[in-house]
Amino acid sequence: MLKRWVPVVFYVVALLVFSAQPESSAASMNSWVERLLPHLNRSEVRELVFLVRKSVHVLAYGTAALLFYYAVSGTVLLRRRPYLWAGGLGLLLAVVDEWYQSTLPHRTGSVDDVLLDGVGIAGMLMALYLFGDRRKKHITGNTAQDEVGGEPHAENKS
Repeated sequence: MLKRWVPVVFYVVALLVFSAQPESSAASMNSWVERLLPHLNRSEVRELVFLVRKSVHVLAYGTAALLFYYAVSGTVLLRRRPYLWAGGLGLLLAVVDEWYQSTLPHRTGSVDDVLLDGVGIAGMLMALYLFGDRRKKHITGNTAQDEVGGEPHAENKS
């Protein structure tokens, strides 16, 4: 059970350590992109950096949701509602991370970023639900509805 939380702990620490780095700021990334792609004007650089940074939010928090889901689904007290717990813990992490960024001189915290993080969390949890249910149906021959009732329908009985 505890070993499922090890990747979560490492990921959360890495996320917070990355947030603390001056190189993680938009200004630093703008400077880096200007050097890497000198043919872009300032407006194009800002636009590219904005898109990359916001995409990273969605991907990073989708990954966090996946790790939380994995950990929660192996934890006896939490596994009855893994999507709820994984989503709640992911959003809690997003709020804590944005608050933490607001305390740093080179970063700003943003409610918009928490909402964007929520998109990544929700997207990952929906994918886990849809593909996990489909996989379970394929393996067992039962749907999630069959499992809720406890008994498979007559046509599914062996």
